[in-house]
Amino acid sequence: MTSVYTVRAASRAEQENWDELSEQNPLGGEFSNSRVFARVKSQYGWHPRFLIWETDGKPAFAGLVLERRIPLLGKFWYLPTAPALQDAAEVGAGLKALEEYVKTHEPTVFAVSAEPTLPVIPADDPDTVAGRHTLPPSFASLIPEKEALDTIKSRLSVPVTDLKRGRMDAITAVIDLDQTADELLASFDKKCRNMVRRGEREGVEFRELPATQETFDKMWKLMHKVGGGRTDLVIRPRAYLESYWKGFADQGRGRFYAAVDNGEISVLAFVVLTGKNATYKDGGSDRALQSAGSANYLHWRIMLEMQKLGATSYNMFGVAPVTAQSDTDHINYSLGRFKLSFSKRRSTLVGRVELIFNETKYKLWSRVGAGIASRLHARKYKDSQMI
Repeated sequence: MTSVYTVRAASRAEQENWDELSEQNPLGGEFSNSRVFARVKSQYGWHPRFLIWETDGKPAFAGLVLERRIPLLGKFWYLPTAPALQDAAEVGAGLKALEEYVKTHEPTVFAVSAEPTLPVIPADDPDTVAGRHTLPPSFASLIPEKEALDTIKSRLSVPVTDLKRGRMDAITAVIDLDQTADELLASFDKKCRNMVRRGEREGVEFRELPATQETFDKMWKLMHKVGGGRTDLVIRPRAYLESYWKGFADQGRGRFYAAVDNGEISVLAFVVLTGKNATYKDGGSDRALQSAGSANYLHWRIMLEMQKLGATSYNMFGVAPVTAQSDTDHINYSLGRFKLSFSKRRSTLVGRVELIFNETKYKLWSRVGAGIASRLHARKYKDSQMI
């Protein structure tokens, strides 16, 4: 039987212990549901809100909301991961509870956009026709048959997701760490296994680096050399990234790991561990310095380190859909091929779900408001991505 949820604002004590609460969510912790994530976003035009979903009078999960005040329209809410449930019907029930909360307590919110960590249930391949997401039947049943914006108010809707925006891990590779080291290595594809062994054979050094300005400088430099210095990669402002790095490192949840070739750092990765979920958040590399197998060996060693720290999964954070055939088709194509060598299949999320509370304002937002807001954000913060 599907649960019945209610939503309330988190207390001061719950906000102070937010990360611990988040790590108790049914899905475990997610870096984009953390206080560090909220604090960084607050420096870039968003106002964090902390909500608790309850069932039977007890907390069920904690969900971060990012609020943006839009002139003339009101408030726009974005939920990076909530509702933090992996069952489609439960996610639907969580969204309905949020809808009731907004109607009762937040009358100036005109729309809510949520990207729950809800995987697609595939028939054969997780990425089907034209790269669109296929909804799990139990979730699709929650959506009214009529889809017209001017006839249904505050309904659940699932628009076609633009995979170049929103969650970077809407399609990703997640490696199961709940297995032995031998089983983990055997789960990689043959070429990847060979590259791991080659890196080890050629003496690539694995090293954890301190979260110092020197390390930040090195990461920033290597991020701009990925793929031989690709100019189409989306890199957030340096201050934005350094806020993440320092924030998670200060908590003991973020770590820098390097592959060292002939005394030079050739590949660098920043990994965030929230609860039992590890995420490869940022990375950089220099082709001129790295040997074949350096990057494969680095991630293999990171996975072993994450196992020691209690992680049961390692999210490579973003690959291209199966329909993509080049970087022109999708920005994650080349990098994704490397990431998928560690996993036999993609993990595809259902995409963005929207609750609309004012149809007229939502139409204005969709047609012109979002674009204007994005351009103003880019101009003010030197950041090409508002979300």
